[in-house]
Amino acid sequence: LTLTLPAIADTQAGDTLTFVKNHASDTNAITLDGNASETIDGSTTLATLDAAYDTAILVSDGAKWAVLARDIA
Repeated sequence: LTLTLPAIADTQAGDTLTFVKNHASDTNAITLDGNASETIDGSTTLATLDAAYDTAILVSDGAKWAVLARDIA
């Protein structure tokens, strides 16, 4: 499953998004994808939500997304 993040232009610095994988099946991994060529910690995708209750919190700085916190099993 790939989720495309909102465009940075539509956010304000400090806006946060929280993602929690609430399904136990490892076959349904979640990939977070920056809008167009926008980045998440310097990469166009963040593909680490693959176990039940994996969590990622992203924050906008007005120019890009950054990982504020993550809890990955």
